[in-house]
Amino acid sequence: MLTAPPTLPGPQRPPIPEQREQADAAKQVALTPSKPRMGETPAARFVKAILRPPIKVIYYAITWMRSHKLASLITLVLLLLSISVTTRLVTGYWPFNGPSSNPIQQSIQNNPQLNPYAQAWLSALYSGDVNTMIAVEKNLPPSVVPPDAGLLVGEYSQRVGMTWNAVRVISTSTAADGTQDTLVEVDMTQPASLGGGRIIVIWHFASYHNTLLGIDFVSARPSLQ
Repeated sequence: MLTAPPTLPGPQRPPIPEQREQADAAKQVALTPSKPRMGETPAARFVKAILRPPIKVIYYAITWMRSHKLASLITLVLLLLSISVTTRLVTGYWPFNGPSSNPIQQSIQNNPQLNPYAQAWLSALYSGDVNTMIAVEKNLPPSVVPPDAGLLVGEYSQRVGMTWNAVRVISTSTAADGTQDTLVEVDMTQPASLGGGRIIVIWHFASYHNTLLGIDFVSARPSLQ
């Protein structure tokens, strides 16, 4: 039985130039290292390492609050209460009721006729801040005896129930040596325990440019109105 001889492969044709260029380009692309994505750079990894822990804490906290609504509400109320009490003890004001939202404090601090020492001292007397009053009085000359800050706070501050109705500069004059004398009138209402009457208290501040020379209590009398 005769069998046909195996067919020998014919000669391979050389690749077309265009195919050769495409093959070379594919090899170059395969050998070229890919650029790292923006999120894989060292700077991005460093930022992720810093932000990942707090983000996880926030996520788990929100998850816990969603599943424990009553406990979350109680915790939030206690947190706000502690912040309010701390603010009151440290500054003498409740939250959202600081000097910037208080008309009396604004009338003191925004009065151009009062030097910074007089403004700070009157504001501290109003709020009952003895430490600030003493700090201001330390700027007086050594020969000047300052008023008793603790005694004045116990008589005229809002902390003991005095209501300040208005603060006015009733007189300011400059002496021949350049000393400035300023008289400040404070209209107050006493607490009900003292009768609830209105009184007028006058203070005298002496200064020379930005130097505090004296703080004096002038008088206190019942208001005729």
